[in-house]
Amino acid sequence: MKLLRVMLISVAILYTCSSPAQQHSSASNNPKQVVKVALGGTGPQSRVFRIASKLLAEISKLSGLKLELVYLPTRRATAKLLNGAVHAEMARIASYRQHVPSAIMITESVASLPVHVYTVNADFIVDGWSSLKPYTVLRVHGWLYTRKNLEQHQSFTVVTPLEGFRLLEAHRADVFPLDSLSAAGLLSLPEFKDTRIKRLEPPVHILHTYTFFSADYPLLAQRYQSALIKLKQLGIYQKILNETQ
Repeated sequence: MKLLRVMLISVAILYTCSSPAQQHSSASNNPKQVVKVALGGTGPQSRVFRIASKLLAEISKLSGLKLELVYLPTRRATAKLLNGAVHAEMARIASYRQHVPSAIMITESVASLPVHVYTVNADFIVDGWSSLKPYTVLRVHGWLYTRKNLEQHQSFTVVTPLEGFRLLEAHRADVFPLDSLSAAGLLSLPEFKDTRIKRLEPPVHILHTYTFFSADYPLLAQRYQSALIKLKQLGIYQKILNETQ
């Protein structure tokens, strides 16, 4: 009789209690939670950050998620993505999958931008990354696309694009490859009103970036992707790009 009672209690526990893994999966994909999305390499005062904030606000409306943009240095953002402290990184190149293979890549690009070479003194026709070899080149710390393409160059790292433009202005380096969106925002700042920085042609690269979610949040990733696609279809995406200064 005692054995039968123990068996009945065991069965009851099995059917009424979910496993810790199931509980974690349910909680981590709860659409009512605040979803932290990291953006690295560009400060919260930049035009890129303002555009990203507006995009996330609109994605929040369309998806029903509570998305919150946070600034983190790129390597710290990756560490926090891996341990689940942030839910996603907003803008990474596709090869980021090699560094964080467990992450979920949103296949709809969040941005596709030309990368130009900016300079004060250099004057040449840009012909791929190899044409930058005679010059000292700046790159943003943690940005994979410049690190990969400048492996054979004499390059120096900066923390933010703003620091890079300041070093160009001070003749501390020759050239700085940077996406047009980040550059346009910097050149609109008062401190660069009378700048000698110029843009060389043609673009050295076309930068496609994607949002990566932690492997813990597949349902949040699905909702985000659907909303991003709809945002573009409705014309809201392009409107934000055009109107945000």
